[in-house]
Amino acid sequence: MKLLSYSIPLIAMVVLASLGKAAGDTANGGENSADTVFHGEVEKDQDHHLHPPSKWLWGPGAGITLGSFPVFSMWENALPDSLGTFGLDNNYPLQYSDSSELIYRITQKVDPFSMSIPISINYGYWTENSLLSVAINFSTSSKRLQSSLFMQNDSLERRVNLNNTIRFTTLGFGAEVHRSIPRHYFSITGVDQTFFTAALGVSPFSRVTVHNYVSSVENDTIIESVRDSVVAKFSTIAGNGIGASWRLGISSVRKLDKRSNLLIGLCYSGSWFSRFRTENRHLRKEDINPQQSDELLSFVANRIEFTISLLYNLGPETTEIVPDNENLQ
Repeated sequence: MKLLSYSIPLIAMVVLASLGKAAGDTANGGENSADTVFHGEVEKDQDHHLHPPSKWLWGPGAGITLGSFPVFSMWENALPDSLGTFGLDNNYPLQYSDSSELIYRITQKVDPFSMSIPISINYGYWTENSLLSVAINFSTSSKRLQSSLFMQNDSLERRVNLNNTIRFTTLGFGAEVHRSIPRHYFSITGVDQTFFTAALGVSPFSRVTVHNYVSSVENDTIIESVRDSVVAKFSTIAGNGIGASWRLGISSVRKLDKRSNLLIGLCYSGSWFSRFRTENRHLRKEDINPQQSDELLSFVANRIEFTISLLYNLGPETTEIVPDNENLQ
């Protein structure tokens, strides 16, 4: 997961660089790109536009999102960072041994990136100038902190291990509109058609879970008292809520064969989540972080999303590729 996290900015940079190059070629009057049409001038036999007959499509999709996620930030700010978090100090307990100290150590830090990998099933209708689609979406992401408390210079290696985890899961559906961008305004080399993309979605099911695992100890009153101090600090929380989302960006399609097409997109993605309930009450911000207010848990996330969808034709296998100048006449 860390490798994917560090590769996301690079992927985004490469895609944006491609978009920037295409836009620069357009600004230079098409001198540097054989695929660019400028002021209606078409380079014959080189500049083509994908114009399939109206048809239905379906297929799976996946993506990678990266950006802010406030509920994760709330949780991280409440994580332990020293013995003082549990009301303990290095000399606890004094009667244990003069040569031993109680130590708190983080064994696995929290990943600095808030990344998720959404997957979807898409169903759409493709015309000459637009692609309309609906999709069922599922996404889950989590963060984890692993740490331990132990007696230094203890030959028995007595310790208490902690595993603090937060997970956020959503299930919803949405609608997308992909509107074709005329090539004399914008084009990308190597693709058949470029779209401006806008989408709206709703999530009737969103779940946030905070789980804290503390290892058990046996027949050791001193370490058991340490564990009791740790357990008193944490509690497991889970709640279900609702949400809404929106996206704006650029996408492009490339025909792979007679029946399949590859749709790639890069966009800004926003989402809002609220009304989380646990048992007979609403979750509040202080449930995630005791230092937060008692307001109901609600937040807005802003992220960058890179998506790939493989769309299969459900209609005729014939797909025409005709010169753009036919549409300019």
